[in-house]
Amino acid sequence: MSELVSSRSARSYSISGGSTFPEERPSDPTLPSKPPELTLEEEADDDDNNVDNQPPPTVQPALSSPRFVPPKLFVPSESDRESKSRDSSRPTSPPRKESVVPNSSLRIPQLCSPGLFAPLPSIDPLSSLLTKYIPSSQRPYRDIEGRYEGVEITQLVKAGSWRALARLARDVTVSTDPENVDLIFEMHHLRQLSLLSLHLHSQHVHELHLLFAALAHLPPGVRARLSVPFSLELMFAKKRGLGELTRLLARCRSGAQSSGAESGLWRERVGWVGGALAGALIEAGDLNSAITLLLPLTSPSQTPPIYLLGALLRLQLAIGNLPSAKRTMDQIESREDGEEREKKEARAIWEVGNRNWEGAEKTLAEAEGGVAANARSIVHLFQNRPEEAIETLERAIELNPSEALVEPLIFNLATLYELRFDSEIASKKKVELLIKTTKFASDGLKPACLKLS
Repeated sequence: MSELVSSRSARSYSISGGSTFPEERPSDPTLPSKPPELTLEEEADDDDNNVDNQPPPTVQPALSSPRFVPPKLFVPSESDRESKSRDSSRPTSPPRKESVVPNSSLRIPQLCSPGLFAPLPSIDPLSSLLTKYIPSSQRPYRDIEGRYEGVEITQLVKAGSWRALARLARDVTVSTDPENVDLIFEMHHLRQLSLLSLHLHSQHVHELHLLFAALAHLPPGVRARLSVPFSLELMFAKKRGLGELTRLLARCRSGAQSSGAESGLWRERVGWVGGALAGALIEAGDLNSAITLLLPLTSPSQTPPIYLLGALLRLQLAIGNLPSAKRTMDQIESREDGEEREKKEARAIWEVGNRNWEGAEKTLAEAEGGVAANARSIVHLFQNRPEEAIETLERAIELNPSEALVEPLIFNLATLYELRFDSEIASKKKVELLIKTTKFASDGLKPACLKLS
């Protein structure tokens, strides 16, 4: 059958808590012959990146209506806490609260050096498609310069203006007083998230290594007093691979076992890093080791975050271990911490894993937003209702185009057009979708999702 992909892009999945699962994400996911699964969120990733990335994506952000994904394995990855408002596919990292040692008494001009940043490419990924299919007089305007003047950061995030945010982060960093170390780190963090959202993974890795090289060359006395945000440490560890993530996880576990005031924060970090490490194992194709890693992190005695339980549920369904998946599902259902949205997502995952399409549809009927619409459309397709699947996605775009127009939904709608119509009509409808995408979608969207050659 033709190809369909679950919400957001398809190359990595995100854990709501922030840590990234650098996992598999086929560039052109196909409609499976067995039931698709739901994923909480997922984040953007690319071919030139090894262990990354999110967000979760995201899930991206923005995190988190139920979303379907083909049945390879579905563990969420790092994502969009900060971009949650858009529920699109953009990577983020753990919530702040990270500083253990104040940086207020330090002055570090090395962190403000313009040499830490490379120029952004001036190419808009959609430009070639617009040139080919849309007359110049009818082309929607796109800001390829990344203008941010006079706009609040929160507005830029909601609009998905990642090029503008990347420029802003660089400009603020190089012009900030070197004594304002916390703001400088915040801007470096924003810069890296923006590069990931723009799919500039090589540049992300390059700039991240430059930053940590600058930190490594600070005088020992300064390094001893400096508190680097944990979100940046986690990003760097993911770039360095399994060994670095394992060491970081051991450090977090040690902090969680302490009796200090920060032990609760370190317990949260155990979940973030454990999720990232599980994602790396998934990337290597070792699902059983990923499950083995997640089991102690999701023990009922640990009161684990629900996003880790959702990750474990996906893996258990992916390998066909239904008894274990049922125990995990029962653990999720027994939670009394008010996470009803996450429970519904897990319930939908469970129903799909058991091919209970009616149950999945009933669960998803209560969910709103583009991600839920994308999930419902796939259930409709498996019930042999393609017209309804198309109507569901088109209605989601009409109601909230800036939220709905993310890569997985666009890809699925383009695929449904190909399934339902002849090539000429399908091409016309995909061009109309291109115009809407150009107007409303966030920066960094991959043009391949439109399926226009």
